[in-house]
Amino acid sequence: MKGGMGILLGLLLIAPFLLPVPETLQRQLLFRALGNQLHVILFVGLTLLLHARGPLRGRLLPAVAAAVLIGGAVEVAQSLTQRHPRWVDFSLDLVGIALAACWIRWRGQGSRPALVLGLCLLLVFPVRLHNLPWRLAAEREAGKRFPLLADFETSLERHLWEDTHGGRISFPHVAGRGRVLRLQGGPPDGYPGTELRGFPGDWSTHDRLEGLARAPAVAGDSLKLCLRLADYHGRLAADWTVSRFWIGAQWQKCEVDLKSLVTANGGEMLQLDDLVEFVIYVPVPVDTFTVELDDWRLVSVQQTR
Repeated sequence: MKGGMGILLGLLLIAPFLLPVPETLQRQLLFRALGNQLHVILFVGLTLLLHARGPLRGRLLPAVAAAVLIGGAVEVAQSLTQRHPRWVDFSLDLVGIALAACWIRWRGQGSRPALVLGLCLLLVFPVRLHNLPWRLAAEREAGKRFPLLADFETSLERHLWEDTHGGRISFPHVAGRGRVLRLQGGPPDGYPGTELRGFPGDWSTHDRLEGLARAPAVAGDSLKLCLRLADYHGRLAADWTVSRFWIGAQWQKCEVDLKSLVTANGGEMLQLDDLVEFVIYVPVPVDTFTVELDDWRLVSVQQTR
């Protein structure tokens, strides 16, 4: 009976990682942020269970090894259940396993190093979640400012921008324009850029995307800049649209005809009522570069008449 109960508890602990997550929840920032931390909590419980019951009872290292193997197996199995295996999730599993090991060593042997290490590992929660309140507030503000996507004048909106693939972003003050986003990068990074997250995704009532860009210290006449847009299902399938611009040292307008956008792989029209990805990047730079962006917004035909 006890063995059966232990197996049942173990299955209950790993079941949340194997069940499909409803799409409505996947789209929620709060759910995604807190759900990721569930890896830590449940693998603490799993490791304690393996150490307390069954054939590994009282054997810390074998219990830890078994928990690590289960964590890896769960990530592999997720590909069969419409979930996405990720290294970051497995790393959170390892944090939970290490926390449980520290607890066992401290409770059983009074190990002060284990206690200190465990307290340090607990910092994973505030470190990973420290930006969450600002992100939630920034998303609310983005809804109020729409169809303006970004002018970088408020500190809150800047919480929605992140660097990608080796790009480095900052928000300096530039004479005549106020705050701008400055993207810097170079080789060996292949696609250094920046991504806007948490923006309102229904663009269906707008016809054009406009923004200003320049490369103030470009070597030669111009620099190639790319904008990648994807709707929700296109992002999952790695099928997006890419618009390309050549920018120089002076500010110039970048325009995208939204109604004509077709995905690169599937040849599908971009679903303008369900956009989730907005990435600006420099493809395969041959030298270091600096790009500045400002005043990106959506425009409808009625607004220009």
